[in-house]
Amino acid sequence: MHDIKILLKYYRLTLLRKIQYRFVFLLSTFSSIINSLLLVAFFGYLYRNTPSIVGFTFFEVICIQGISIIILSLYRMFFGNGAPTFIQSVITGRIELYMVKPINWKILPTVKNSSIHHLFHILFGFFLVMVSLKKSNLHVTFSLFFIVIISILLSTLSIMMFQLIISAIGMKIRLYSLGWIYWDFTEFSSYPYKIVPKALFYLLSIIPALGISAFPEGILFQRWSYEILVIQTVIVLFLYLVQKTLWIRMEMLYEGSGTIR
Repeated sequence: MHDIKILLKYYRLTLLRKIQYRFVFLLSTFSSIINSLLLVAFFGYLYRNTPSIVGFTFFEVICIQGISIIILSLYRMFFGNGAPTFIQSVITGRIELYMVKPINWKILPTVKNSSIHHLFHILFGFFLVMVSLKKSNLHVTFSLFFIVIISILLSTLSIMMFQLIISAIGMKIRLYSLGWIYWDFTEFSSYPYKIVPKALFYLLSIIPALGISAFPEGILFQRWSYEILVIQTVIVLFLYLVQKTLWIRMEMLYEGSGTIR
């Protein structure tokens, strides 16, 4: 609870500070949204002469993209780029400065690089989802919407746990690029899973840290039943236990920045 209070205060001060530099804040917000608009335009070009591709309409694909934006932006708003930032602090020795802070030093390096402007990107993701649902004539009840939100939060937690796993590995091994490879891999979740080869689809579905939008999308389009949340929860708990075990082991192996090879 003490860590949470400090983090919330830090986020509030960070937001106030960044808003003071209005032009930079607005430019960061605009640039993150423009990338998503370009992807929407790309899908619009693909669908210009066809009503559907492998069973997915244009607006269904945009809805999936909106879900991915919400999940990724929710994580980046609080933890920035995640593991790469942490591993860089290990390589430079800066991690030892974080260790003496009165807060959880395992997440402090990433929190310091949080991207507050992604808050507005989340709203843009919700906008895409709402427009897509209206155009697709999908009937979404309050209970369905609530369950999708829970699934989105679980997907965000799975990203966090997976990033903590990569960060723990980085305590001993220089794998700075591993975090970026992970982010690139998750781009598969921006596309309908029917386009992805079956073997890869199963991987992306079983591990939500890799298939970010698979669970919320499957529930929203009612292709999967509500019970899939149980599986998603079990996977998140599994990732939590893995990262916790790794952290205990890697903290024992950490030799300090002067002896990393």
